[in-house]
Amino acid sequence: MSGARGKNLTVGILQCGEVLEVFQPRFGDYTTMIEDKLTAVDPALSCRSWRVLDGEVPDPGMCNAWITTGSRDSVNGNTDWTHAFCDFVSRVAKTRVPFVGICYGMQ
Repeated sequence: MSGARGKNLTVGILQCGEVLEVFQPRFGDYTTMIEDKLTAVDPALSCRSWRVLDGEVPDPGMCNAWITTGSRDSVNGNTDWTHAFCDFVSRVAKTRVPFVGICYGMQ
């Protein structure tokens, strides 16, 4: 991704859930897994994470691309963070910024 445009790109990782604690020592959390895989392909990529599940919702223009983590929650849940996340997705959809949803983000 970075080489094509000659600049470093930033991927925003939107954490919507957590890996069960019993598995975290071996596998890490979702954000770590995603960042490790992305930077293994392109070390020049930078990643920035937001804990959407805790109400951290960034501005859609802050990154060059977005990716969500999995979650045991449902996008149909009636929580403040779910509503804020759905609003974020709607705002990103109006831009040309790439968005990849894993599990929770695909709902």
